[in-house]
Amino acid sequence: MLGKELRGESYNKAEHNRRLQSLLSGRTRGSVERKHQNISAVLIDLGYPYIDGYKPLGNHQELLAQVVRERLSAAAELRKAVATNVESPVDRVPEVDDILSIIVPAPVRDGDPTRFYDRPQVRVARPQKNFLKVEARNQSLGLAGEELVLRFGRERLRQAAERARSCCSSRACIAHSGWRTWL
Repeated sequence: MLGKELRGESYNKAEHNRRLQSLLSGRTRGSVERKHQNISAVLIDLGYPYIDGYKPLGNHQELLAQVVRERLSAAAELRKAVATNVESPVDRVPEVDDILSIIVPAPVRDGDPTRFYDRPQVRVARPQKNFLKVEARNQSLGLAGEELVLRFGRERLRQAAERARSCCSSRACIAHSGWRTWL
């Protein structure tokens, strides 16, 4: 599923879950979902992204981590898809109808800010390439973010200038206040 997601191919998580339930007698939909969340935690430990929608749960068994490591070591196509995804340049910043609407409230910490997973951290052998670090160093992604911030700032200034124009009764007021230099 991760490979398909990274390649932009469609897949059905619910159907995949039902197929696994039929193979694993006695497993509920929720237990299969939680196992996928545990796999997400292992993937993060190994420097891989995880499937969107399977928020990492850290209370996985070491056997699961071992099996995921083995599967990843044999999954050359998945490694290629991950590398392509995290190393690909950002061509352009996406267009946003109302750029000022991207402001959202800051997240609120839960009770224990030191807790990342629901279990103590276990040392895990790292893969040769940490794809999450590669993605973090992607310069084109950083440049796209800077472009977005610049557009955001320009739009705030433009809207402030419009408000100033509507408040002032004459052009002299606008020119005097310095708004003309910003436009």
